[in-house]
Amino acid sequence: MTSGACAATGGAWRSSPPRGTARRESDETIRRFTALVAHEIRNPLAAIGAGVQYLARLGGGGADERETLAMILSEVKRLDALVGDLARAGRAPAAETARADWSAVAREAVRRAEPSAARRGVGLLLDAHPALPRATIDAAVVGAALEELIENAVMASPAGAEVVVRTGLALGAHVDGAPSAVYARVIDRGAGIDAAAADRIFEPFFTTQSGARGLGLAFCSAVAEAHGGSIRAESEPGRGSTFTLFVPSAAALAPEDRCAAPS
Repeated sequence: MTSGACAATGGAWRSSPPRGTARRESDETIRRFTALVAHEIRNPLAAIGAGVQYLARLGGGGADERETLAMILSEVKRLDALVGDLARAGRAPAAETARADWSAVAREAVRRAEPSAARRGVGLLLDAHPALPRATIDAAVVGAALEELIENAVMASPAGAEVVVRTGLALGAHVDGAPSAVYARVIDRGAGIDAAAADRIFEPFFTTQSGARGLGLAFCSAVAEAHGGSIRAESEPGRGSTFTLFVPSAAALAPEDRCAAPS
């Protein structure tokens, strides 16, 4: 199969069209513009936030003034989150690659997602394969993509639920030009994705979640493609969703490529 993204509901996979040269060039132009916009907005936005916080600490004024300052600060925080998403979307999806311990990358992504999961009352369970071949990846970028998948699963989950993150080795044509791939699978038991939305979930700015900006899954898809891998989504309304990120790995578990089980 070609690298990229595909989605399914009810067990039937549907693949997004492969990106041609023109599409990749367009994506690169958008990525550079997005990074520039995020950079230009972040500094003045931080200054506005700092100024509002200073005025709030000074005190004085009536209830209306304090309410106005609180409203401004709330909007600054919302815009700062949007700028963060834009900066991440504008990041090169594979800038510095090196051999990496795949389960360790997943473990770090789970660790970073734990605070937000705890705030929502959602558990995180890492089911890491004890010995996987290393993968040549930009670990920071792939880790950010995995964290995005985990955060999405947490947001889709009700309080008291558990999100499972599982790593493993997949043999067969999961990625282009490689006989095997390592994968990270993120499983939630949320509301799931309906069939009408399934074909669009990897499109930039498309979202089904209130308050979301629709950039996270597009970023994950770009990261998978940049590493010669793929991302798959399977969902059943009312029963949850499973997102799986594949990247190429060594076909054989050579001693120098084997990742030891965590102590």
